Amino acid sequence: MHKLKLSHLGSHHKAVQYTLLLVLFFTITLLQGCATNQVNTTGGEAADLLPHPGATVELKKIAIQDQQQYDFDPVALFNEKLVETFKDEQLLWSGDKTAPRFIFDATIINYEPGNAFKRWILPGWGSTVLDVRGELRSPDNGAVAAVIENKRSIFAGGAYTIGAWKSIFGNVADDLALEIKNRIYGGGFVVSLTPYSELSSGSVKTTNPLELEIKNITDQRGDKLRIGERKAAFGVKMDDVYTNRRINEYLTETLSDALRTMGHKVGHSSSDVKIEGELIKCWVKTPATALYWDITAEIELKLIVKKTGQVSGVTRIYTSKQAERTYTWPTASLIEKTVGASVADLMSQIQADTLWNTLANDSMTKRLSN
Repeated sequence: MHKLKLSHLGSHHKAVQYTLLLVLFFTITLLQGCATNQVNTTGGEAADLLPHPGATVELKKIAIQDQQQYDFDPVALFNEKLVETFKDEQLLWSGDKTAPRFIFDATIINYEPGNAFKRWILPGWGSTVLDVRGELRSPDNGAVAAVIENKRSIFAGGAYTIGAWKSIFGNVADDLALEIKNRIYGGGFVVSLTPYSELSSGSVKTTNPLELEIKNITDQRGDKLRIGERKAAFGVKMDDVYTNRRINEYLTETLSDALRTMGHKVGHSSSDVKIEGELIKCWVKTPATALYWDITAEIELKLIVKKTGQVSGVTRIYTSKQAERTYTWPTASLIEKTVGASVADLMSQIQADTLWNTLANDSMTKRLSN
């Protein structure tokens, strides 16, 4: 009996030792995360060159990866939009070699002009796509300060999206300027917002399509630049989280795509139904324990839906909170995945709302009565 107790005590002692070693291991992992270089250099060499407030950007080499023939020069158009946007954002290098600057090279990885008529027949068919990868480098030794990737797509809609083959270059140029500015001045890291075409996993189809006009969603948050904070062990803040696009503009575009995918016609100013939106909350947290991080992304969006001529309309508030657990470190890709899951869930809620059927039935009744 005594031997059994000793054996039991020995096993218990070993279990305690094992637990302590496990906790120590994860604590070291957490502390290693604290020491990780915070410059987001996905796919590139880490160089501790950012932030660098006041620096401007010299646009150097703009290229395209494929050899497809187009009716216009996409490289020239993209370069034109970059120069225009960087000037507007006061980011374009003046030519003064004594002024602090970075060099920016960009390559068009994929460009698909798309077709508005095909998109109107079937969302996803005839999509307009622009996928760009760029490097922000030191002019002294070419060290990579940041690798910047941006992908925009327009995969739903008809006549309202005519001209997307051209406008998408300006949209991506705006995104890149915003991201570079955040990197130079922010001291945090940037996550990419996933296009709706890559989030959608099917949607509710309407049998009574509406003509809708969506006004730009306004950002009601106090802090309109950040979408969160990344923290390490013991609640120590490591850096701020920024997005590669203005989050309210991204949600406006995503909402349009989600409703177009249902079969609604979006974009006409004489539409029967008008939608106004307010972004109330968009925040990412990475609380840490001794063993793991829980990445959480929470979004709250208010929509006000009015029929033409109405002073007040129907108000809907949609909220989504998604989480992703990691035992290593809350990387940019995991944060992007969590934010994307939250946006996808939000759009699914909006698509499933019976409000659209009610509005469609009211419109049908009105037409029949006339």
